[in-house]
Amino acid sequence: MGSTTGLRVSSPLMIGRDEQARALVDFAATLREGEPRIALIAGRGGSGKTRLVTEAGARLRELRLRVLGGACLLMSTAGPPYLPLLTALRGGLPAEAPVLAALSGTRRVNRTQLFELIRLAVEGLARREPLILVMEDVHWADRATQDALLYLVGQATSGRWGLIATFRPEGRAAVGTAFVATLERRSALRLSLGTLSVDEVRAQAAAITGVRPSADEASLIYRRSGGIPLLVEEVVAAGTRDVPDHLRAMFLARVSALGEVVADVVGVCAVVDRGCDEDVIARILGRSVRQVREAAVTGVEWDLLIVDDHGYRIRHDLLKEAVYDALPPGHRRDLHGRVAQVLSRTSPQVPAELAHHWQRAGQAEESAEASLDAAASAERAQAPSAAHTHLQRVISLWPLLSDDLRERAGGNDEILRRAAVAAERDGAFAAAVALTEERITLDADRPLVWEQLARYRWQGGDGPGAQAAYEKAVEILPPDAPPEVQAKVLSGHAWFLGVSAQPERAAQLSDRALAAGAGIRDETVRWQVLLSWGIARLDRQEGLAALEEARRVAVSLDAGYEVAISDLWRNVSLRNLGRFRECEAVLTAGIRYVAAHGLGRSVEAALLYMVAELMLELGRWDEAAAAIDANRGRGVQGVPGYFTSGYRARLAAWRGQGDVLAEACAETSALAAAIPQQPLPRAIALLGQAESHLWAGRPEEGVPLADEALGHAGADPYCRADALATLVRAQADAAATSRMHGRTYMPELSVDEILRRVREWSIPDHDQICAFMATVRAEVERLNGSRDPSPWSDAVDAWLAGEDPYRLAYARWRLGWALLGRRSGRSAAAEQLELARETASALGAEPLRTAIDDLVKASRLHVGTAPGQAGPPALEAGLTSRELEVLPLLAAGRSNVEIAEILVISPRTVGVHVSRILHKLGASRRTEAADIARRTGLLDG
Repeated sequence: MGSTTGLRVSSPLMIGRDEQARALVDFAATLREGEPRIALIAGRGGSGKTRLVTEAGARLRELRLRVLGGACLLMSTAGPPYLPLLTALRGGLPAEAPVLAALSGTRRVNRTQLFELIRLAVEGLARREPLILVMEDVHWADRATQDALLYLVGQATSGRWGLIATFRPEGRAAVGTAFVATLERRSALRLSLGTLSVDEVRAQAAAITGVRPSADEASLIYRRSGGIPLLVEEVVAAGTRDVPDHLRAMFLARVSALGEVVADVVGVCAVVDRGCDEDVIARILGRSVRQVREAAVTGVEWDLLIVDDHGYRIRHDLLKEAVYDALPPGHRRDLHGRVAQVLSRTSPQVPAELAHHWQRAGQAEESAEASLDAAASAERAQAPSAAHTHLQRVISLWPLLSDDLRERAGGNDEILRRAAVAAERDGAFAAAVALTEERITLDADRPLVWEQLARYRWQGGDGPGAQAAYEKAVEILPPDAPPEVQAKVLSGHAWFLGVSAQPERAAQLSDRALAAGAGIRDETVRWQVLLSWGIARLDRQEGLAALEEARRVAVSLDAGYEVAISDLWRNVSLRNLGRFRECEAVLTAGIRYVAAHGLGRSVEAALLYMVAELMLELGRWDEAAAAIDANRGRGVQGVPGYFTSGYRARLAAWRGQGDVLAEACAETSALAAAIPQQPLPRAIALLGQAESHLWAGRPEEGVPLADEALGHAGADPYCRADALATLVRAQADAAATSRMHGRTYMPELSVDEILRRVREWSIPDHDQICAFMATVRAEVERLNGSRDPSPWSDAVDAWLAGEDPYRLAYARWRLGWALLGRRSGRSAAAEQLELARETASALGAEPLRTAIDDLVKASRLHVGTAPGQAGPPALEAGLTSRELEVLPLLAAGRSNVEIAEILVISPRTVGVHVSRILHKLGASRRTEAADIARRTGLLDG
């Protein structure tokens, strides 16, 4: 195929993507059903994502749907927040719409108000006709846009609209990885654009040139382009036999071939990195508008540039990067400087862009000044990630700044403080720690700075470092310090002691903080005093009242971080007080509030692990797993990551996922070493390990793990009750094994000590604690060798009130086992076991379900059809009393002669009993029968 010089290189037809376009049309058709939906399009650079959404958009408009779109830019991490949303909404709203003023920064609103304006605008447009929002390259979305989109799709009340988002699955920017993962979990449709086949490449080349290439030529184009549609176009444009091996050189050759003015215009577009009109480009280049317009039109004709309502920009990122990198360093700096000068006159309201260009131009003073403006704007807009980025730039430029600008910035300490606060809000705890440690090098005798450092260290997972910093803050606190300083330092230390399971010391310090803060007018300090006072009294009504008052103060301040922290501790207090039914509403409110304040990587992570905890207890395990996955997808570290690993381990144990359990326990163990002051996650993971051993019939390994977990549970009422129940269960299993082998079992925790703890740890109004204690009493009976159904019946009733389906199913299984010890209990046992199996199957609790099925099979009960079985056996007698005497001796490995001597019967009679036991248990060997008997509890009692 000959040269294609002079021809357009884009295909007039969309090749190889028609199926995906139909899928998007079908997706849009479901918007009328009343629920907002998300469609994701994944594809490598140049795979045709923009072409697909453009084609699909045209089809949707023909179907009378409104389509609005915006694109996220590569420099979005340093650019103005919300630009893609502003671009999209400008296409559907009048210029005076309040949301446009708020998004552009000309109207000041708080974060919650802004997001509500966005939601109302989108739903208002959708009421007139179904609406599709197209967001391109969301892997580059700035954090504020991410938060706004998540709020929009999570809090919408009308479903006549949908979001279509494109992203690159490879090499996602760090800022967008977790965001894209969240969209993926919520998406109703996910399309992946792969490469074209050889035949499709041949069809694309034919559409471009009007000449169908030969098979060999098509194969050559395919090899050169890798089947990527955009690169197919470039290969065809350059001539299939003359394409340089280095694709970048090919791009640059095409640009330079069109002349100096076109190359200059394309270079400016690469530097500006957003749409800009002829007038702006002309000012930057010092050329006439007419020259620029002609050159830009040529660039569009040759598919180097595209033009839209916002001006000209480079057609794709690969070309933009090639052009930008090829600019000589001196010329590149000069262009950035000219861009900044022009933007400062034409677009002074975009300080983030100005800061970027001044920095690239090597102008430290101008870059820092613009960065300060951008940081202040981001702080007002509740965009902590952007604020952190801009303030870090100021810090990096600080040695180069004039004394006048340093003074206007508030001094180095103030800039470091603001950057640390922004980093904390963004979940970048390590950065917050480093910034605060730098503040201490400026002046080490400030108690408040040490208190802040301690908090950041704790959040980042450095328990010993946090403790040392809190102790230092108290040590250097002057007796005559202002009341605000005393109250903040003392309440901070009290908070740390409270979360470190030292409630008595926490209560003492919080009382001192409350006294010091009496009459102070700073509401943020008052909030912290109330919070720490409540944390020190989580299991008392007055503690909950203090936390609720702290939340009211935070709401009055519109302080999203403080509201979320208040909700977090209200949840803990409600659980301790037995009011767990109120927890879901508290956590939901907290998550909704932080969604509007850009705190997805910090406080929301803590709220999510608490959601996982609650969902595990309520039997909503899939929701628990989603919360755990959300935190893991964000790479959450520190205390939230620690708890997340603990609950992941427990869920894995209940579901029989051994590999996941091992991984989660290893993570928890590693974090425990860094945060020794917070033992609860370690206790939770240990309980998962212990239960895994118990289900596997290894109580001798489960007992020490459960005992260690009990030691880590501390004073937490729920965890210690859970750990006590697990330990006594493990001891009962171990006792049954010992009896089977004719040994006496000495429990780690004596029966008297167990019953003493039951009396002391019982909380009458706490349904779940009462249920745990009922389970402990039933396990004690099993530990003593009793098979009395009454205690297990009490446990079932208690867990019905406690509303934990899994533990209720466990109690029903044990009750079924106990009832089978009575000849008249088979019918009632079948009923309990059937209910237990239904719950275990619904939850995916494989170890429990297997144990139930084994007991059903061994007892020859008719309890529906067990998974994997063709049908239940007929109603037949179970093991006889004599067979039940033979079974433990058989399981202990005794021979027929030994069993005969013990039971004073003939070896031949023993052989008959053994044969019948094997038949009834469905076993082919004595060892298999023994294994079934252990798993099903037939050896207990």
